[in-house]
Amino acid sequence: IKDYWDVIESHDKLQGASIWDWVDQAFKKKTEDGRDFWAYGGDFGEKMTDRNFLINGLVMADRSITPKTIELKKVYQNISVKPVDLTKGEIKIINKYFFINLNKFEMVWKFKEDDKTLQEGIESSISLDPRKGKVILLPIKHITPKKDCEYWLTISFMLKENTSWAKKGYEVAAEQLKYPHERIVVKVDSKSLPQIKVQEGAADVKIIGKDFEISFDKNKGMIASYSYKNQTLIEKGPEPNFWRAPTDNDFGNGHHKRTAVWRYAGDTRVVKNFTTQFDEAAKNKVTINIEYELGEVGSEYFSTYTIFGNGEIAIENKIKINKKELPEIPRFGLKLNIPKELSNIAFYGKGPHENYWDRNAGAFVDLYNLSIDEMHTPYVSPQENGTRTYLRLIAITNKNCFGLMAVGDPLLSASTRFNTDEDLTQKERGTMHPTDLVKRDFIYVNLDLKQMGVGGDDSL
Repeated sequence: IKDYWDVIESHDKLQGASIWDWVDQAFKKKTEDGRDFWAYGGDFGEKMTDRNFLINGLVMADRSITPKTIELKKVYQNISVKPVDLTKGEIKIINKYFFINLNKFEMVWKFKEDDKTLQEGIESSISLDPRKGKVILLPIKHITPKKDCEYWLTISFMLKENTSWAKKGYEVAAEQLKYPHERIVVKVDSKSLPQIKVQEGAADVKIIGKDFEISFDKNKGMIASYSYKNQTLIEKGPEPNFWRAPTDNDFGNGHHKRTAVWRYAGDTRVVKNFTTQFDEAAKNKVTINIEYELGEVGSEYFSTYTIFGNGEIAIENKIKINKKELPEIPRFGLKLNIPKELSNIAFYGKGPHENYWDRNAGAFVDLYNLSIDEMHTPYVSPQENGTRTYLRLIAITNKNCFGLMAVGDPLLSASTRFNTDEDLTQKERGTMHPTDLVKRDFIYVNLDLKQMGVGGDDSL
């Protein structure tokens, strides 16, 4: 929707991007064992049906908001903020209202170092006529940026008084601006790390270090187990993953059939070469290189695992496309299974709600803490959901803050849930309900370089 609106706002006489439905049109029914679900076409015994075609609202059938609602509010907002010179606190405010002066709102701003608020303030006397813009100066004190941090200016416009449609303090518009400073990741000197032992057999490789043990299956070309302080952190994977459960929009443009060749491309991989390189001098680092053949798509895949003496693993993946005329790749990433107890999620990136690279204007970068259930978006018909983008890191831990952390180089997107991509993959659009899903006994994690956006401009 942001792409549409950027074009519309660049022309005085252009309009469009109209949205069909406000609400998912469904009726509540019960399964035979008494569980509630939202019913749509085909659930009432009718022979002719468009199934969930009318489950296309901005809000759920129960009127709860969705990530789509939040995105639309951000794109439609009538106040725009642009950076002028953030090092001096200069910003430009544009009043896009046709009849309302901005003196009806107060502006709240926060200047943050990663997730830490350094400075904040409230501007209550801004006056700006409709369809006008002006540059203002915020009283942001000069800082010396730390090289391994990022800095953000977040601005919100709040109602000063109660109205017939919202109460005082309601946020009508918001913006986040990135301070002009590029973060430099400080790398740990591997020479100072503890030593490790490497035990290589015909079918496996074991890396044993202080407090951790990692085992690789050489035939499958993946980690067979990873434990730290005698607690299992990885049950299966990471494995290459190129598939995502089709969304309603994907079904609308035939994506589920067009890209089907990628569905099992990672699962049917064949290991062609597996080598181990141990740093004999320092004895605190081992590099494992794996070459795979992806027969389903006639291509090659390469993984490099570097295991350090503190238990950290650096993973680099590459693909070489050899077959011509392949369809687009739904996603390029990794999938893994971890213990169900690791159900607390913290991430530094766009959030807190679900977002995708083409639908994340309304998601701001910050450090968020959610439960695994809060990471899930309960769409009426099961499909891809719950991804967060532009992640610097994601930590997945138990109640004692013990678990795993994945760090992007520089960024990644990720999702965590109790169902796999295969669980959420329907044969045809609108042939499943959430009550058809069975909760897995593990947490399924996607760590992606990127996956396709959710689209919507070319589907029915």
